[in-house]
Amino acid sequence: MFLALQIPGLSPDQSTLIIALFAVVIGGGAIAITLAFVVRGRRMRRFREGPGDPSVPAPTDPWRRFAGALAAPYARSEWQATKGARRRHAPEQVFFGFASALPFPMAVSQLSRDWGVKNAATADAVCIERVSRALTGARTVLCAVPELDSDAVRERLAEAGAPEEAVDMLELDTLVEIREMEGVVDGAEERRDALAFDVARFANLVRWSAYVGFHSAERGREDLDVLATCALVAADGWGDYGSRYLRGLAQSGYGGFRHGGMKRYEKAIAWLMSDAASPWAQTPWGAR
Repeated sequence: MFLALQIPGLSPDQSTLIIALFAVVIGGGAIAITLAFVVRGRRMRRFREGPGDPSVPAPTDPWRRFAGALAAPYARSEWQATKGARRRHAPEQVFFGFASALPFPMAVSQLSRDWGVKNAATADAVCIERVSRALTGARTVLCAVPELDSDAVRERLAEAGAPEEAVDMLELDTLVEIREMEGVVDGAEERRDALAFDVARFANLVRWSAYVGFHSAERGREDLDVLATCALVAADGWGDYGSRYLRGLAQSGYGGFRHGGMKRYEKAIAWLMSDAASPWAQTPWGAR
């Protein structure tokens, strides 16, 4: 086929080589485009079949709503950032469930940029690491309690609705032994602030991972159970949680250079703590 064509100024062999190379480039580009469409199609199928689909209703269980609302500083920020855009989810789905106001491609991009999450495998690994980090933070906070009574802590968490499995992961009896050997940990308030900040952003990581289909609803709920239990250790109510989140954010430096800085989250917390329509105003702290 190529022998019948000759580029002016080039020999037949040179013409054949260039045309062949051109065909390879065009063919390779076509394959790449096809693969991109296949990958996108798979992602969209996971989205439609997953907990982030618009047909999935917001949870009604008090504990599930409490756990979902822990990510509200980010949900409120994205809701405001997409103001005026055509949204596929109701506010309740975004604030309490595994939905997002962000368009699907933007959420995928945010996960990759902020967390290095690119697929279900990396979402699983990153969420395991971050939930473990929150548990470590909660244990450290408890070790800073002057008189740690493991039975009293367990009873308080159970009364607030924390699942037994999540409470067991705190290893309360072990903490008492550590306290007896090493004494009280310093910086209790700063540690509570850092934990509140971590809980909020890790809960948002879980929400986004489920929204784009990298997590199942069951896996998302398991992670949120642990994070919500850690939240009960970090704060005493929504107002305390919001204030501690902002202090933890300021200490981390994270809000100073990403996603619009501190002001964006300060506005979100102010709305969450004052507006009757906010998820925090509609939801008890814990499942009480």
